[in-house]
Amino acid sequence: MSFFQKLKAGLSKTKEGMLKNLDGLFGGHKIEEEFYEELEEILIMSDVGASVSD
Repeated sequence: MSFFQKLKAGLSKTKEGMLKNLDGLFGGHKIEEEFYEELEEILIMSDVGASVSD
C-alpha cells in the first residue's frame, strides 16, 4: 500500500468517525453551552485542531 493510499484510508476513518459523532450530536439537542462543549470535543478528537474548534 502506497503512502497516499494509507493517508486516504486514515482520513476516511477520521471522516466516518467524525460524521458519526456529529450525527449523534445534532440528533435532537437544543443548542446550549453543552452542545458547544460536545462539538468542541468532537472536533478535537477528530484532530481538526484547537483553532477550528474555538
